[in-house]
Amino acid sequence: MLIQSNTPDTAERYNFKYLKYPFSPFKHQRKVFERIYHSNILLESPTSSGKTAAVVYPIVDQVQDSNCRALFIYPTRALLWDQYQTISRVASEVSLGVAKIDPYTPTKDLYGIFARNRIIAMTPDIFYLTLLRNAQHYKRFYEKAVESISHIVFDEVHLYDTYMLFNLRNLIMIIREINSEIRIHCLS
Repeated sequence: MLIQSNTPDTAERYNFKYLKYPFSPFKHQRKVFERIYHSNILLESPTSSGKTAAVVYPIVDQVQDSNCRALFIYPTRALLWDQYQTISRVASEVSLGVAKIDPYTPTKDLYGIFARNRIIAMTPDIFYLTLLRNAQHYKRFYEKAVESISHIVFDEVHLYDTYMLFNLRNLIMIIREINSEIRIHCLS
């Protein structure tokens, strides 16, 4: 579902099951809140219009309520670090574990990271390396991890280059063969 907004207009206050949204959401955020659980979302909105908050709050709320996981993919390490802090702050309101996987994360630590954390943030290259290349050696772990994912968020999609998009498209096709229920959300 495509949700676009050129001018952020506010909507009524919104509360989730476990979280209270601290602001009056913009209309495009409210649409995401209402549709994210059942639809794939492509959200196009101006810088600083709350795209990340539009997906973080409902996803954290759903992950808290069920035995599922979510992945957040960021095109640069700087954005990964910045948004990891935002996600962690929201998740801490419900004592939910959040981790980031970066190039320095040893493969042997992936089991523990997935076991202890329900929300994981990474860059596209790490997403590809961790969940596809390592799948050749850790097939059962890979399949169990993918089976438990309910949402994958690709933030700042307009920054992804052709190579990244090609790899991600192939990876999503493989992931959908294991778990066709995963919701894919792209923010730009």
